[in-house]
Amino acid sequence: MHVYIVQPGDTLSEVAERFHVTAERLSEANDLPPAPYLLPGSALCIPSELHVAGTDGFTTVEVQPGETLRSLSERWNLPLTWLACCNHLYEGRVEAGDLLLIPRRDTRTEEKRHLPLAAMEPCVGMPPVAHALRDGLKVDAAGHLHLPHSRLGEKVLYVCSLDGPPNILQDVAKAILRSDFAQGQMLDEMALRLRADGGVGVVFQWQAVRSDVERAYLNLVREAGRRLRPMGLIVGLHLASDSPLLRRKHSLTEVFTHVDHIYYEPVRTKPRDGEDFFRKAPPPLLGLDDVQSSLERVDGLLPAAKTWLTLRPSGAFVERRRVLQPLSPHQALQFAYQHGFAISHDRGSELAWFRCSGGEGGTAVWHEDLWSMLRKLELVETLKLQGLALWESGAYLPELWEYIRGEYETRE
Repeated sequence: MHVYIVQPGDTLSEVAERFHVTAERLSEANDLPPAPYLLPGSALCIPSELHVAGTDGFTTVEVQPGETLRSLSERWNLPLTWLACCNHLYEGRVEAGDLLLIPRRDTRTEEKRHLPLAAMEPCVGMPPVAHALRDGLKVDAAGHLHLPHSRLGEKVLYVCSLDGPPNILQDVAKAILRSDFAQGQMLDEMALRLRADGGVGVVFQWQAVRSDVERAYLNLVREAGRRLRPMGLIVGLHLASDSPLLRRKHSLTEVFTHVDHIYYEPVRTKPRDGEDFFRKAPPPLLGLDDVQSSLERVDGLLPAAKTWLTLRPSGAFVERRRVLQPLSPHQALQFAYQHGFAISHDRGSELAWFRCSGGEGGTAVWHEDLWSMLRKLELVETLKLQGLALWESGAYLPELWEYIRGEYETRE
């Protein structure tokens, strides 16, 4: 599996031939619209069995007099087809003085890497997930639990929100949080309902925790871990980077010992001072630099072995510092193909963008694509986080799932 950035002048048939796949297979892997051209700057998932390294995994050598492609492949102990593919040499001829890219041996991946993957309401076509996240666990005004009907089979983690839609009365939430007896009743009922409905656990999510019940809420999560985990149920906690709970470091550290998973979601709520929207993506888009800085702020607080990087892939029409319309990344890419807009990647954020109209002050589309998501995947591996969680449907980036399916073992 390989990722290729389309260059000006590339055609579908030429790229397919270069990587020894059919044009139909390449088009299917990237869900390309029927078009006679490829967009310069777009990232293609290459479903090739050849182990082609990335551009940062090469050593450059100069061909010496008398050397051939075959002798070079034997000298460097590399398959001939692999060496030819890396250098686009399908006629098999090299001349003295040519510069060749030799992929380093340590860049080859003989076996699939391990990537635990969780997703909110996974879609058909995604690779297998370790956990399917399902929103909708709620508490009614009488304090009773309601679970959505499961359509996802095994390994469903229900997401419980006490303040998100559908809302419950705030006074009911407070009463449950402030009463040890009410908490115990709710958790006992939760255990029974989860077992009856085939769920494997619960993820607590409360974005706007009021300061007067922060401690009580953390106590509920801690008590859930004490009661549910011995029954074989999983307990998780969702934390956004702007959550007030992150201020309670001592209390959180104690809670973390009683939960299995922490779903940490970096968020941007407003532009930083001095940001240029045509050089920086607007909220809610998250660039690689945003994710990195957010993870740095919680370094030492969140245990990496329990932490899932949680993302919501997105896109948007933007005009003069204002989001005109949100888009899914896939919608943004389809719009670019429809109109033939060349795609650029912003250095630092690694996000894709293209201008639609109006010169410097006109409308632009910013979006995440295969390339920007893979750079974030690198963070998961580098920091040895537990895995990647996508808090939205998996249909946004079909080419990402094609890459993950070919490159990773995703089940725990």
